[in-house]
Amino acid sequence: VLGLGDIGAIAGKPVMEGKGLLFKVFADVDVFDIEVNEKDIDRMIATVKAISPTFGGINLEDIKAPECFDIEERLKQELDIPVFHDDQHGTAVVCTAALLVATRATGRDLNKAVIGQIGLGAAGHAIGQMMMRLTGNAVYGADLSQDALSRFEKAGGRKSNLKEIMEKCDIVIATTGVQN
Repeated sequence: VLGLGDIGAIAGKPVMEGKGLLFKVFADVDVFDIEVNEKDIDRMIATVKAISPTFGGINLEDIKAPECFDIEERLKQELDIPVFHDDQHGTAVVCTAALLVATRATGRDLNKAVIGQIGLGAAGHAIGQMMMRLTGNAVYGADLSQDALSRFEKAGGRKSNLKEIMEKCDIVIATTGVQN
């Protein structure tokens, strides 16, 4: 939960209630939160599929990488309603908005900037993908996990490291929980 790690479904309930409030206040979308205490990917997918007829869309929250990628992708394939993982796509949208404002304010052209992404978990991977779609340019990506680097490279990113990113990139985005 918000950088605190796996604190459990009940402890995460206030976060979900807050997300529901945002949906209502900013988009007049009625929601209710359902906390699922499940770590097995197949059982999580089965649970969401079983309750999906009640909903017009599913907003997944606080599912860690790499499980979040598999869960979201399978649910998108198997359900006939929208499925959204907020940790990935919501964070990427907010980051993109901030970068558009910042580049406009500083007179930079985002499409010409060399972008680096440090941390390729759920948020970092999605931010990197959004930047690549927006600019058409590869994004340098660094992570301690070789699986995360490979996933990012497969999505069109460029495998990199902290040193190279800090030397070559005009814009550096960090979504890592690794200290220093």
